[in-house]
Amino acid sequence: MQNIKETRRAFIRKAGLGVVAIPFFVMLSCQMDGSKKSNNARGNILDYGAVGDGKFLNTAAIQKTIDEVAESGGGKVTIPTGTFLSGSIVLKSNITLYLEQGAKLVASKDYNDFVSTGWTPIVGDDIPEGKSTFHFTTVFRKERRAFIIADSVSNCAIEGDGVIDGGHNFPIEWPFDAKRTQLIFIRDSYNINISNLTLAFAENWSIHMVNCEGVNIHGLTIKNSRERITTDGIDIDGCRQVVISDCNIYAGDDCIVLRSSEGHLCENIVVTNCIMTTTCAGIVIGSCATGDIRNATFSNCIIKETGRPLQLKSYEGATYENISFSNIIMDECGGINITMHPLHDKESNMGIIRNISFNGLFYTGNGRIYMEAVEGYPLENISFSNVNWKMTQKLKEKAGLPRGGPHAVHSADLSDEEFYQHSWQPNYIVAAHVRGLQLANIQIHPFEEEGASNLKALYMYNVEGENISNLKLNSN
Repeated sequence: MQNIKETRRAFIRKAGLGVVAIPFFVMLSCQMDGSKKSNNARGNILDYGAVGDGKFLNTAAIQKTIDEVAESGGGKVTIPTGTFLSGSIVLKSNITLYLEQGAKLVASKDYNDFVSTGWTPIVGDDIPEGKSTFHFTTVFRKERRAFIIADSVSNCAIEGDGVIDGGHNFPIEWPFDAKRTQLIFIRDSYNINISNLTLAFAENWSIHMVNCEGVNIHGLTIKNSRERITTDGIDIDGCRQVVISDCNIYAGDDCIVLRSSEGHLCENIVVTNCIMTTTCAGIVIGSCATGDIRNATFSNCIIKETGRPLQLKSYEGATYENISFSNIIMDECGGINITMHPLHDKESNMGIIRNISFNGLFYTGNGRIYMEAVEGYPLENISFSNVNWKMTQKLKEKAGLPRGGPHAVHSADLSDEEFYQHSWQPNYIVAAHVRGLQLANIQIHPFEEEGASNLKALYMYNVEGENISNLKLNSN
């Protein structure tokens, strides 16, 4: 297979992406329908030799069906009722891969049956001597392979009532093995629709979209092993004009992530009406983000039994701005984290986090609201309003400390206390290095056993332009 990078830039130029602005609200009204094809060709994989017994390897039969329908101008490729084992499948423009009810597309157990989609980038030119390499060697720098692949395509859809099964319904094995396969990987593509399917038991991320424009993800059920790390739900990586709606995500790692690992602008993102459950983070902005992330809304979502329900983290110098969270229920969760720190040390390039709003939050759990940047590089214009925060357990020790953060971003000679200087403060809201902080109509209900403790509502350090009204710490 030719290198998937060869056609990227030519496709983007041909499609006009990044040259002609597509009105966002026009895209929303159209719902970016990936089902519109230039031809109505049809292909059933059974007619090309596929066998749905769960044992026969159907890679060649499925790919031949896709290729022939694509050569006819595009259309619908049907996976009928049955269990179809396969290696990597490469989609083409104007193709709808449709899984009928009762259809199950199952990933092969053999890593060699999957096609490489390239290597993940290392953030920065190198790893400075004496700095921790944990984050790089186990997370960033590895070969990517994927089950369903699309590269430089347009008008492509994956839909139906069937199941795409990665086959990893068990905890990850230690020592950590970097040879893992993503379920769906799509890059440099336009007008993509993924809808109504069940994505089950991914080995790695369930959906990874890179530098795509016009993406509609709707009505998915994503169910991964809760004990299997790196099984993210949906990763939007440097994409534009994206709508994610009505999805139920049960993941072993982050549920929905906005990032920009290759420096592409990530903007105009809508996430609504989703339910998320994971031991890691529900919604994440950042982590491996060298490009800016802006203009995103998250609304009407429920996040359950999650370590970090909402998290914004900047390590690589990008700008995150104009992001809103509204009408979010967090049930038995950890805290909200907004942190900005350099990747290697305190002399590294710093990013910007600004114009972030939270409104209408209903929370139960053992965490708190934690905001921290560094001297000279404050968080800007952060607002929380109409928040009901009920502690159902004791405040978690070191509740503000982003898990794994110190191992990833600072040198070994800095202790956690030195790097995250304010996370040990015994307060329900911690704000350090913030310019423009608004807190309005916030009710905090302590855990019964902590009602008479020394925990306070708010701790501030180097905060400018604060506007605080109706912040109440209710006694039991």
